[in-house]
Amino acid sequence: MAVLRKKSIELPRLDSITIYIDPLKIISVTLYIAAFTEILFGNYVNTGFKYSILIPVIILAVFKSFFSGDKVKLSGYLNIFKIGVVPYLWAFAYSLVIFLINYDPNYSIQRPLSITLRYVYAMVITVSLLVVFNENAVERLLLVLNVSYLITFVSGMYRIGIRNTVLYIFNTESQIFNSYFEAHTIGLSIGILLLYKLLFAYEKRVNFNTIMGFAVFYLCHKRIAFIAFLAAVCIFVLINKGGERFSQVNISFLLVLLFAGSVIFAFITSTGVLFDFLSSLGFNALGRKLMVSQFANMYSFSPIYFGKGLGFTSLYLERIKMSMRYRNMKVFASILHNDILRMYIELGFVGFFLWFSYYFITVPRKLFVLYGDFVRKVYCIISIYAVFVYMTDNAMDYFIFQMSLFLCVGNSLLERRRVHNKNPL
Repeated sequence: MAVLRKKSIELPRLDSITIYIDPLKIISVTLYIAAFTEILFGNYVNTGFKYSILIPVIILAVFKSFFSGDKVKLSGYLNIFKIGVVPYLWAFAYSLVIFLINYDPNYSIQRPLSITLRYVYAMVITVSLLVVFNENAVERLLLVLNVSYLITFVSGMYRIGIRNTVLYIFNTESQIFNSYFEAHTIGLSIGILLLYKLLFAYEKRVNFNTIMGFAVFYLCHKRIAFIAFLAAVCIFVLINKGGERFSQVNISFLLVLLFAGSVIFAFITSTGVLFDFLSSLGFNALGRKLMVSQFANMYSFSPIYFGKGLGFTSLYLERIKMSMRYRNMKVFASILHNDILRMYIELGFVGFFLWFSYYFITVPRKLFVLYGDFVRKVYCIISIYAVFVYMTDNAMDYFIFQMSLFLCVGNSLLERRRVHNKNPL
């Protein structure tokens, strides 16, 4: 009679298990979470403090890039940095000329300077994130935004209670509790990261971080972000039909279309027809129409309109806001929620064409020449998302939004090397 023997199972020895923890990366993630937490208990966190605590991450990135020796990869990151900051440096110089030639008491040169410096700092943080986390940069930023919003959500729920929190979750039309949960920057930015991860990441898996990202995306209740996300996915499917060559032609055509669409949209918005149309569909566009009407007599669609200077619209609306508060009147937002029209008012006819032709024609061409069609396609799809958001919001001013956009482009250099075994240069 055969004797049954139990198979012995060898457990791994504890001394053979190595858990690697990088304290510097943990500290970096913690600092990003602290910096990007937008709302606490219904109050917005001070912007200056938020972004200044990221200086240690910049120092860490400098040391890491100095000792890593990967000059090829760093060169790719620096190219992304230059592509990002060039239009703002140009816009600042142009605004300085406008200020000197055509003095306006409603304008101050400090405003375009602060906008430019803030954007340059955002691009420095973007490169730092790429240097510290490499191909995991998008994944880590998605984690940071998820945790940052979780802090916002828990603090809001603590303040208004579980019942009211449930009402907010399932009633997207209610604006009673928006100040506790509607994190504008995170809600708009996280859509870019989800697009990149689902459509372009080397490992297109849906992990817990992704699922949580979609939950945050919904909880922020940014309807334009939902529309932009759906549009970007649909266009991605369309441009990939018919093979690689057909895809390249589609991308080139689409980018020119985006440029033309931006011009047309700026014109339609200025007439007020768009807001009347949105109102007929049930959207509350009265506030945006009121803001646009403040500039009706300040600009014209003419080649001889040279603009008011970068940052003029926000500065002007802030002064109106202060005046309305002084007279105890109902105050509206101090930022024009339409980046496309805003850039026309501030940069003028020629400046507007140069600005958007740079983003939709020059940059894609440069990315294609330097890195190929994959990187250009990444830029194209997230640009589609961005343009839809720009139509009804002021995302060009959002630190995290601009970071996310160029972080995905930088991350695509590493994806290109992993997929095609090519250097990012």
